[in-house]
Amino acid sequence: MNQIDWYFPTTAGGQIDGFNDAAREHFEGIHEHFLAREIIQNSLDARISKESPVEVVFEMKKYPPSSVPGIDNLKYYFEKARNFSAGQEGASEFYDHALQLLTSSSLMLLRIGDYNTKGLTGGDDDQNDNWARLIIMEGASSKKGAGGGSFGIGKNASYVASSLRTVYYSTLTEKGDRAFQGKSKISSFKDNDDMKQGTGMFGITTDRPSSIAVRDEDDIPSEFSRDKQGTDVIIAGYEPTHENEPWRFRLIESILQNFWAAIHFKDLVVTFRDEDSIEEINSSNIGEYLSNFENTEDGSLPYYQALTETEPILEELNHLGSVRLYVKKNENYPRKIQLMRSPKMVVKTKRVHTLHENYAAVFICDNEKGNNILRAIEPPAHNDWDPERKSGQYRPAITEMNNFLRENLRKLNPYNNDEPEDIPDLGKYLSDIEERDDLMEQSKGLGDDTDTTSEEESPREVGSEEKMKISKPKLPQTQDLTVVDSPSGGKKLKPKENEGHGGGKGGGGGGDGDTTVPAIDTSSFSFRSFATKGKDGATEYIIMLHPSKDTRGYITILAIGEDSDYPVMIDSAIDEDGNKLDISESDIKGLVLKKNIRKKISIRLQSNRRYALGVQSREY
Repeated sequence: MNQIDWYFPTTAGGQIDGFNDAAREHFEGIHEHFLAREIIQNSLDARISKESPVEVVFEMKKYPPSSVPGIDNLKYYFEKARNFSAGQEGASEFYDHALQLLTSSSLMLLRIGDYNTKGLTGGDDDQNDNWARLIIMEGASSKKGAGGGSFGIGKNASYVASSLRTVYYSTLTEKGDRAFQGKSKISSFKDNDDMKQGTGMFGITTDRPSSIAVRDEDDIPSEFSRDKQGTDVIIAGYEPTHENEPWRFRLIESILQNFWAAIHFKDLVVTFRDEDSIEEINSSNIGEYLSNFENTEDGSLPYYQALTETEPILEELNHLGSVRLYVKKNENYPRKIQLMRSPKMVVKTKRVHTLHENYAAVFICDNEKGNNILRAIEPPAHNDWDPERKSGQYRPAITEMNNFLRENLRKLNPYNNDEPEDIPDLGKYLSDIEERDDLMEQSKGLGDDTDTTSEEESPREVGSEEKMKISKPKLPQTQDLTVVDSPSGGKKLKPKENEGHGGGKGGGGGGDGDTTVPAIDTSSFSFRSFATKGKDGATEYIIMLHPSKDTRGYITILAIGEDSDYPVMIDSAIDEDGNKLDISESDIKGLVLKKNIRKKISIRLQSNRRYALGVQSREY
C-alpha cells in the first residue's frame, strides 16, 4: 500500500509564504455567500444531462479528529507555522483556534457534493484538465465551456470557509477514474532548519519528494470515496460566520439570492443534510423559500414574481445575441434589475431610473455568444460585468445591454399630464443620467431613492471638497424654466414669471422670511437624500445639506429621471429642530446655511410615488 501523508515542499531559497493570502481576501466576510456561489457555479458548469438538474448536496458531519486522514501530522505542521509566524497580523489567533479544533473531541466537516456532473478529469501534471487546475495550479482558469465557474481564484472561497484552511477533494469520472487529495494553505515555517512553503498537499508521498493524488480505490479513505459520478469538496473545520445561527442559514440565503432562477428553471436542486434533518430546495418549493426569506437583505422574491408572473420582452442584440427581460411593477418593489447569464446565477443587481414607478426586473442572456462575452469580463468574485477588464467588443456589448434595459423600462411608463416623462430639448440642460446611475451604485449619493428605513446619512460624495458635480441638473442662470402644454398636445419649456418665490403654503419658522433672497449657489454645498418611512407609514425624504460657506436663499427640489429631471410638488418641509419651513411648489425658501454646519430637512411630497431627489443646479 502506498504511503499517504502531508507534504510541504521546501522553499529552496525561494519565496516565503506569509500568513495573509491575497487571493483569499476576495472572499472574506460572510464566507457562506461566496462559498455557495463558487461551488454551485462550478457544478452547473460541469453538468452532464440537460434533461435532469444538477444536484448539489451540503452535508455536515462530525468526526473525531483522529479519524480524519493525516490530522496528527497536520497538527505538527500547524504548531511549526504558529511559532514562525507569531508576529504576523492574525496568525496567532488563527493557529491557536485551529490547534484547539484539532485536539477537540469532534471536528466539523462540510461535504459539498454534486451529481449529474462530469467529475474532475486529468492527471496531476495535466495543466489542460480540471483536476490539476482545481487542486494543483493557482490562478489557472478553465478554457472549456461557457458556464459559471472556472477553477480560477474562486476556489479560494473553500479555504476561507475552513477554520483550518484545509480542504479535501474526491472525484469519480464517467470512465470510473477516481482521485482523492487534500490541500492546506497556511504560512511558511521552519522544520529542522528547513524552510517550508505554506501550501501542503495530502496524498501519496512514497519514494518521492512530492505528493500526488490518491487514485487507487483501496487507498482512498472510505468516508471520502465517491459512489457516484461527480465531485466532493470537503471543508475541514467548517464553522458558520455567525456562531449562533444554524450552519445552513447563510448558505440557503446565498442560494436564494444567487441561484433562485436556476432552481426555478429546473437546472439545479440543492439538498442540506446533517445528523438531525434533511431538506431540499427545488423548482416546486422555491417560491415558498423565497417568501420565507423575503425580509432578508437583498431578498429575491420580487424578481421571482416578475419572472413567473409576466411575459418576457425578447430581443436579438447585435453583440449579445438573444436576450430577455421580465418586468413587474409594484409599489413595494426595489426599482432594480437582476442581471444573469447562462448558469442563471445573479451576477449583479442594477438600479435603472427610466421607469418612474417601483418595479422589479430580471435580465437573462444565456445564449452561447452573449454568455461568453459577459463571462470574459467578470472579476474573480463573479459579481459584475466590467468592460475595462478586456479590450475589444466588450464595451459596445455593455452599452447595448444598458440601452436595451433603459428603452424597455421607459416604454412601461404610464402617461401622466402632471409629471412629464420625457420633455423635448430638456436634455441639453441636464447632466447625463447614466453617469448618475453609476455614481449612485458606487457611493449611494445624491439622487439614490434608497429603500432603507435607516436614519443614518448616506456617504459623502467622493470628489473635490464635497462639491457635487454630477447629480445636479444645470439650467440657465438668468431664467427658471417651467413646463406648459403646447398646442400640439405635448410639452414645452418657457421662462417662469417673476413670482418673488412667495405666496406658497407653509410657515416661515425655519427661515428668515425674506422672499426676495435669490436661489442659493449650489456649488456652495453638497447634498444627500434618502427615503424613509414616517411614523404614519407615509414616505418621507431626508435631505442633508453640507455648506462649504455661509449662504442663504432657496433651493428647488427635482425628481431625477432617466431622460429628464422635473420639479416635484412639496407638501411640507421641516428642519431638524421641528420648525416648519417656507415652501412654494418645488422650492424650499428662506434657508440660512452656516459653513460646515449640517442642515437636515425632512420633506413630504404631494405625490405618493417614490422618487430619487436632486437639487436644481445654480452655480454663479
